[in-house]
Amino acid sequence: MEAVRQLKTQDLLQYIKKLICENLPSSTYTIEHIAKKLYMSNRKLQRQLKLADTCYQQLLQQCRLRLVQQYLKEGRFSITDIGLYVKYFL
Repeated sequence: MEAVRQLKTQDLLQYIKKLICENLPSSTYTIEHIAKKLYMSNRKLQRQLKLADTCYQQLLQQCRLRLVQQYLKEGRFSITDIGLYVKYFL
């Protein structure tokens, strides 16, 4: 927990994106789940993101885009499967 508190803003954003990407397939990527993994409240996470001039939705979109690009490059999945995997159809 202390290590999370000491992360610099840019490192924290990268860590949050990593958590979102890792948890996207299992549906535990919501702000509530990510905040819990960071040992902070949802509101505190939102404040931290606002201080970094971003929001949770932007990080989620960045993660989705990165995963979609990766899956398209690999060519192993259909576009429908990719959309379902990254939760674009919810």
